[in-house]
Amino acid sequence: MDEHISSKISRLELSMNRIANQFEAIRNGETEDAALRVTTDQSDTDIALAGIQIYPEEYFKYTCGDLADKLNIQIHDVLKMIKSHGLRGNCDYHKEISSGKNRFIRKWSDKTYSKLKEAVDSGAYSPKLKKLHTAK
Repeated sequence: MDEHISSKISRLELSMNRIANQFEAIRNGETEDAALRVTTDQSDTDIALAGIQIYPEEYFKYTCGDLADKLNIQIHDVLKMIKSHGLRGNCDYHKEISSGKNRFIRKWSDKTYSKLKEAVDSGAYSPKLKKLHTAK
């Protein structure tokens, strides 16, 4: 293989690894704080790491009503499971999103849904199922 092409492939691979490491850091809550990295090292010139912001509305997308609908259980059962698992206030599961000057909406993540679904499916918590309304 041509040395020039091999060099470009190596640099591309390095850039891809850096991107993967950045996403892994975001997943672990350890985002790298470099909006633009200035360097004279040519091996680093293929990529400029930018701080990636994930908006709370995208990560915390469920209300208690949404969780109840998705799990086919009552809202009060969702609230009981949230309390019993200690999810409120845990930044992996819960976020209070401002909806006004003195108002906020409690939102829940996919991790919350997974944890509650696991509890319902395993029988660790047996909430009352919603009654399906059928037209007669």
